[in-house]
Amino acid sequence: MKSHLIALSAMIGSAASFAVRPNFAAAITRGASSLSMSTKAAVTTICPLLPPPVEPSETAEFAMDDFGGPQRDFDRVEGVFDTVVGYSGSKSPETSNPTYQNIQDYAESIRIHFNPEKVSYEELVKMYFDLHTPGNPRWTGTQYRSAIFVHTEEQREVAERIAKSKGALGADFSPVENASDFYKAEDYHQKFLDKQMR
Repeated sequence: MKSHLIALSAMIGSAASFAVRPNFAAAITRGASSLSMSTKAAVTTICPLLPPPVEPSETAEFAMDDFGGPQRDFDRVEGVFDTVVGYSGSKSPETSNPTYQNIQDYAESIRIHFNPEKVSYEELVKMYFDLHTPGNPRWTGTQYRSAIFVHTEEQREVAERIAKSKGALGADFSPVENASDFYKAEDYHQKFLDKQMR
């Protein structure tokens, strides 16, 4: 085994200056001080650089009448790296698996995955109010109602504070509710406005 390691060392030299996987680097002993370009390429191919660290991620979730327009708007925000439209907010334990044709008592909603180091939850809640005017649920029904679905107590504190500052639009027409089951909408609804502009 030792002779094999020595032979390997003589072929590819020191790996100190190259990004290699730890278990591979541990098997390489000290050798020549430099590598040829072809050998460097071989090492890079065998031991690719590790992927970059995953960004910090939080989830915001809103019901804003229709979900097509808000998805396009939130997709353009720096710090938002993914959005999905779907159905959530049911208050009945007897309903499940909503579809656009059979939405039951769910609301059209959007889930936003964002990096809190680049955009804050508070900024997203303010955008929620800037991008639409919450309607009276007696007129909108459940499908097009407005709501802020919170995933943490910290989100609840922020959402309730901002909703309160909006008067009736916040207190009466934009309830702050705990996030519950979320069902992804059909594929043709995802990025709908972007598809129409192609």
